[in-house]
Amino acid sequence: MRRLEAKAFGGAFPGELQLATEYDVSRHTVREALRRLRQAGI
Repeated sequence: MRRLEAKAFGGAFPGELQLATEYDVSRHTVREALRRLRQAGI
């Protein structure tokens, strides 16, 4: 959320693999986080 609010992603949001690597988490974790963001309307 902090990075989204700071507009850290510029024009393009990174893909699942890039986020998983950057945060050292599984793609499943990334998908779940993205699902929650979409559900919250973000």
